[in-house]
Amino acid sequence: MKTLIIMRHAKSAHGHALADHERPLNERGVEQARLAGKLLAEYRIDFLLCSTAKRTRQTWDNAILGGASAEVVEYSHAVYESWADELLARIQCFDDEYATAMVLGHQPTVSTLVCDVAKPSPLALSAGSHFLTSAFAVLTIEGRWEDIAWQTMDLVRFELPR
Repeated sequence: MKTLIIMRHAKSAHGHALADHERPLNERGVEQARLAGKLLAEYRIDFLLCSTAKRTRQTWDNAILGGASAEVVEYSHAVYESWADELLARIQCFDDEYATAMVLGHQPTVSTLVCDVAKPSPLALSAGSHFLTSAFAVLTIEGRWEDIAWQTMDLVRFELPR
């Protein structure tokens, strides 16, 4: 069994004269990320693939303060730029020694990816239309990472940490 957690970064600051990649979290985002971390602490995350954007890195740092952890963390600029199909191709190459992996990225990629790989269900419909900041989806599949394809995963949890 493989478990995939797909998360959107927490609420970021606006109005700064910074490039999009460099926007930090705002106060609400810090709180959201720590709440998400409390929920993510329930999982033994073997591998985290995280965007290099400042707001995603800060989301993970604050999730750790909330109790989350990951054995291996990889920061990738490709996550910042990827569309759902490109990210899925990367996920399909994850090492099968990882039972639970997480992707921490951006909209619209994260919600599109969840909708693409999840089997149709009311929960998947809700996740697709309500993937707000700091939201995360937990999906499972019997098999290997390379087996993940269109509508092959069970969406077992969707959280909006508030």
